[in-house]
Amino acid sequence: MWVIQMGLEEKAVTESILIRYCLAPEYLDGKYKSHLLRFIREKYENTSHREFGHILDIIDIVEITNENIMSMVPSVFFMVKVLAKLYKPKVGDELQVPIDKIFHHGVFIVQDKVRILVPIMMCEEYIVQKDFSSFYLQHKTTNKIFRKDDVVAIRLIEVRFEKDGFSCIAVVR
Repeated sequence: MWVIQMGLEEKAVTESILIRYCLAPEYLDGKYKSHLLRFIREKYENTSHREFGHILDIIDIVEITNENIMSMVPSVFFMVKVLAKLYKPKVGDELQVPIDKIFHHGVFIVQDKVRILVPIMMCEEYIVQKDFSSFYLQHKTTNKIFRKDDVVAIRLIEVRFEKDGFSCIAVVR
Protein backbone atom coordinates (compact mmCIF):
# COMPACT_ATOMS: atom_id res chain seq x y z
CA MET A 1 0.00 0.00 0.00
CA TRP A 2 1.21 3.53 -0.76
CA VAL A 3 2.30 5.42 2.37
CA ILE A 4 1.77 8.86 0.91
CA GLN A 5 0.11 12.23 1.15
CA MET A 6 -0.72 12.77 -2.54
CA GLY A 7 -0.55 9.37 -4.15
CA LEU A 8 -2.89 7.13 -6.09
CA GLU A 9 -5.65 7.09 -3.47
CA GLU A 10 -5.83 10.89 -3.31
CA LYS A 11 -5.77 11.24 -7.10
CA ALA A 12 -8.42 8.53 -7.57
CA VAL A 13 -11.95 9.27 -8.77
CA THR A 14 -15.14 7.34 -8.09
CA GLU A 15 -16.99 6.41 -11.27
CA SER A 16 -19.43 3.86 -12.65
CA ILE A 17 -17.89 1.36 -15.05
CA LEU A 18 -19.44 -1.48 -17.03
CA ILE A 19 -18.04 -4.98 -16.46
CA ARG A 20 -18.98 -8.33 -18.00
CA TYR A 21 -18.82 -11.32 -15.67
CA CYS A 22 -19.82 -14.99 -15.99
CA LEU A 23 -21.39 -16.51 -12.88
CA ALA A 24 -21.43 -20.29 -12.43
CA PRO A 25 -24.83 -21.94 -11.79
CA GLU A 26 -24.03 -22.96 -8.20
CA TYR A 27 -24.02 -19.24 -7.27
CA LEU A 28 -27.42 -18.49 -8.81
CA ASP A 29 -29.35 -18.40 -5.55
CA GLY A 30 -30.99 -15.71 -3.43
CA LYS A 31 -27.56 -14.17 -2.74
CA TYR A 32 -26.43 -14.04 -6.37
CA LYS A 33 -25.79 -10.26 -6.22
CA SER A 34 -23.43 -10.61 -3.25
CA HIS A 35 -21.68 -13.54 -4.97
CA LEU A 36 -21.39 -11.46 -8.12
CA LEU A 37 -19.92 -8.49 -6.22
CA ARG A 38 -17.42 -10.72 -4.38
CA PHE A 39 -16.21 -12.38 -7.61
CA ILE A 40 -15.98 -9.05 -9.46
CA ARG A 41 -13.88 -7.64 -6.59
CA GLU A 42 -11.58 -10.68 -6.65
CA LYS A 43 -11.09 -10.44 -10.40
CA TYR A 44 -10.87 -6.67 -10.95
CA GLU A 45 -9.52 -4.92 -7.83
CA ASN A 46 -5.85 -3.90 -8.18
CA THR A 47 -5.86 -4.48 -11.93
CA SER A 48 -5.25 -1.98 -14.72
CA HIS A 49 -7.20 -1.49 -17.92
CA ARG A 50 -6.54 0.87 -20.80
CA GLU A 51 -10.08 2.30 -20.72
CA PHE A 52 -10.64 2.72 -16.94
CA GLY A 53 -7.12 3.04 -15.54
CA HIS A 54 -6.05 1.27 -12.36
CA ILE A 55 -8.98 -0.13 -10.33
CA LEU A 56 -8.20 0.49 -6.67
CA ASP A 57 -11.55 -0.63 -5.28
CA ILE A 58 -14.92 -1.97 -6.43
CA ILE A 59 -17.35 -0.25 -4.08
CA ASP A 60 -20.76 -1.65 -5.03
CA ILE A 61 -23.06 -2.82 -7.80
CA VAL A 62 -25.05 0.08 -9.25
CA GLU A 63 -27.19 -2.05 -11.55
CA ILE A 64 -27.25 -5.23 -13.57
CA THR A 65 -27.84 -3.97 -17.10
CA ASN A 66 -28.13 -7.32 -18.86
CA GLU A 67 -27.93 -11.06 -18.26
CA ASN A 68 -27.55 -13.83 -20.79
CA ILE A 69 -27.96 -17.57 -20.19
CA MET A 70 -25.43 -19.49 -22.24
CA SER A 71 -26.74 -22.41 -24.29
CA MET A 72 -23.51 -24.47 -24.38
CA VAL A 73 -22.48 -24.03 -20.74
CA PRO A 74 -24.87 -23.65 -17.84
CA SER A 75 -23.59 -20.21 -16.82
CA VAL A 76 -25.02 -16.72 -16.86
CA PHE A 77 -23.18 -13.71 -18.30
CA PHE A 78 -23.97 -10.47 -16.54
CA MET A 79 -23.30 -6.92 -17.70
CA VAL A 80 -22.86 -5.10 -14.42
CA LYS A 81 -22.46 -1.40 -13.77
CA VAL A 82 -20.28 -1.04 -10.66
CA LEU A 83 -19.13 1.95 -8.66
CA ALA A 84 -15.32 1.86 -8.60
CA LYS A 85 -12.43 3.91 -7.27
CA LEU A 86 -10.08 4.46 -10.23
CA TYR A 87 -6.75 6.11 -10.92
CA LYS A 88 -5.71 6.70 -14.50
CA PRO A 89 -2.17 8.11 -14.63
CA LYS A 90 -1.72 11.12 -16.88
CA VAL A 91 1.11 13.43 -17.85
CA GLY A 92 1.48 16.22 -15.29
CA ASP A 93 0.18 14.22 -12.29
CA GLU A 94 2.13 15.07 -9.15
CA LEU A 95 2.47 12.30 -6.58
CA GLN A 96 4.33 11.68 -3.36
CA VAL A 97 5.35 8.04 -3.42
CA PRO A 98 7.76 5.72 -1.59
CA ILE A 99 10.87 4.61 -3.45
CA ASP A 100 11.03 0.87 -4.17
CA LYS A 101 14.51 0.68 -5.65
CA ILE A 102 17.43 2.97 -6.45
CA PHE A 103 20.02 1.87 -8.97
CA HIS A 104 22.76 3.68 -10.89
CA HIS A 105 20.36 4.68 -13.72
CA GLY A 106 17.63 6.10 -11.50
CA VAL A 107 14.72 5.39 -9.16
CA PHE A 108 12.03 2.74 -9.59
CA ILE A 109 8.59 2.94 -7.99
CA VAL A 110 5.92 0.25 -8.37
CA GLN A 111 2.46 -0.33 -6.97
CA ASP A 112 0.40 -3.16 -8.35
CA LYS A 113 0.19 -2.44 -12.08
CA VAL A 114 1.52 1.14 -12.03
CA ARG A 115 5.28 1.23 -12.64
CA ILE A 116 7.22 4.51 -12.48
CA LEU A 117 10.82 5.08 -13.55
CA VAL A 118 12.67 8.27 -12.62
CA PRO A 119 15.79 8.29 -14.85
CA ILE A 120 18.75 9.98 -13.17
CA MET A 121 19.71 11.68 -16.46
CA MET A 122 16.45 13.66 -16.20
CA CYS A 123 17.15 14.77 -12.62
CA GLU A 124 19.87 17.38 -13.05
CA GLU A 125 19.77 18.41 -9.38
CA TYR A 126 20.35 14.85 -8.11
CA ILE A 127 23.08 12.23 -8.29
CA VAL A 128 23.00 8.55 -7.42
CA GLN A 129 25.60 7.53 -4.83
CA LYS A 130 26.51 4.16 -3.41
CA ASP A 131 27.47 3.34 0.14
CA PHE A 132 28.41 -0.09 1.52
CA SER A 133 25.60 -2.12 0.01
CA SER A 134 22.97 0.16 -1.47
CA PHE A 135 22.37 3.11 -3.76
CA TYR A 136 20.83 6.39 -2.62
CA LEU A 137 19.69 9.60 -4.31
CA GLN A 138 21.40 12.82 -3.18
CA HIS A 139 20.55 16.44 -3.99
CA LYS A 140 23.66 18.15 -5.40
CA THR A 141 23.35 21.42 -3.45
CA THR A 142 21.35 20.64 -0.30
CA ASN A 143 22.80 17.10 0.13
CA LYS A 144 19.30 15.83 1.01
CA ILE A 145 19.33 12.04 0.72
CA PHE A 146 16.57 9.67 -0.41
CA ARG A 147 16.82 5.93 0.25
CA LYS A 148 14.55 2.94 -0.38
CA ASP A 149 11.10 3.46 1.22
CA ASP A 150 11.58 7.25 1.57
CA VAL A 151 8.71 9.31 0.13
CA VAL A 152 9.68 11.42 -2.87
CA ALA A 153 7.65 14.03 -4.77
CA ILE A 154 7.47 13.29 -8.51
CA ARG A 155 5.70 14.57 -11.63
CA LEU A 156 4.72 12.20 -14.44
CA ILE A 157 6.08 13.25 -17.84
CA GLU A 158 5.20 10.17 -19.91
CA VAL A 159 2.49 7.51 -19.49
CA ARG A 160 1.96 4.32 -21.52
CA PHE A 161 -0.36 1.36 -21.09
CA GLU A 162 1.42 -1.94 -21.78
CA LYS A 163 -0.31 -5.33 -21.56
CA ASP A 164 -1.82 -5.24 -18.07
CA GLY A 165 -0.36 -2.13 -16.46
CA PHE A 166 0.87 1.43 -16.78
CA SER A 167 4.52 2.32 -17.37
CA CYS A 168 5.38 5.89 -16.48
CA ILE A 169 8.43 8.15 -16.68
CA ALA A 170 8.71 10.85 -14.02
CA VAL A 171 11.00 13.54 -12.69
CA VAL A 172 11.64 14.53 -9.08
CA ARG A 173 9.87 17.78 -8.18
